[in-house]
Amino acid sequence: MSLDDTKTAFFQAPRPDDEGDEPRLLVVGGPLAGQMFCLRSGATSVGRRDGNDIILRTAAVSKHHATFKKNGDCTFQIVDEGSINGVLLNDRRLDSGATVDLTNGDTITMAEHVLFFSVPCGKLIGADFDDLGIDRAAVSKELTALDELLDEARTYRRSH
Repeated sequence: MSLDDTKTAFFQAPRPDDEGDEPRLLVVGGPLAGQMFCLRSGATSVGRRDGNDIILRTAAVSKHHATFKKNGDCTFQIVDEGSINGVLLNDRRLDSGATVDLTNGDTITMAEHVLFFSVPCGKLIGADFDDLGIDRAAVSKELTALDELLDEARTYRRSH
């Protein structure tokens, strides 16, 4: 399959058992909206070329566009791997080659793909909700809504 055959191709479909405690990327905008990727290993590469962990076959995505890196303390970073069209983190373009810490709820944009970075509640290590002034009920409501959205996306994908 070439880029001329399809605007975007998806090669790493999440499995139904991908509902664990791993941090994840939920695609909330673009051709792959509703797809989910779990970040399990030390580094997860993203690009349009085979060999990346997440393959986004879109002409505006570089061959090796970005990398998500897991640090030993359960935090994550994103690295712009010198992509031509750049990486936006919360609507701010990263410098080419920049490494930036990710926070639960960040949005990452690569071409027309918009990804939502989510860390399940059990993985918010080292942070007490009360110490941070976070409303537990509001967080619970948002996570429930995200789970419902994921369920709807899985149901839609199974039916098509």
